[in-house]
Amino acid sequence: HFLGSPLAKQELGLEDLSQIEDAVANGLREVLEYSKDDIGERYEDLGWERAGLDSRELCQATKEHFVSTIVRWMLVDRNQAALEELGKGFELSVGQSQMLRTLVDARQLEQIVCGHTAAVDIEAIRSNASYQGWDDEDDEYLD
Repeated sequence: HFLGSPLAKQELGLEDLSQIEDAVANGLREVLEYSKDDIGERYEDLGWERAGLDSRELCQATKEHFVSTIVRWMLVDRNQAALEELGKGFELSVGQSQMLRTLVDARQLEQIVCGHTAAVDIEAIRSNASYQGWDDEDDEYLD
């Protein structure tokens, strides 16, 4: 179950967020680096309320809390309900599969669900291919 995994419990940071939302991570980095007292007014429109924060409370003393709360909200909390439903559906459809439990490891399951992204070796396929039913004039379709 994803939400019970170590990822859901570990401390997440801007480095984690930058892997999927680089522009947002850079904006939050800017908040952390900002040192003037008008921080609340300057960054009040960043959508803090999405994570249950009140922008009127943003100040130098609370900016780290604001940033870490937004990071956690973006990486875990905002998708929690959808991921729980996805997990339930996945478990209902393949969770009882003995084949998946005994023959497929985590890497292979990821490839089944997400697709396989390894490059295809076209030359290896061509060198082992047997062409049947092709005429010489059909060679242009093989390139």
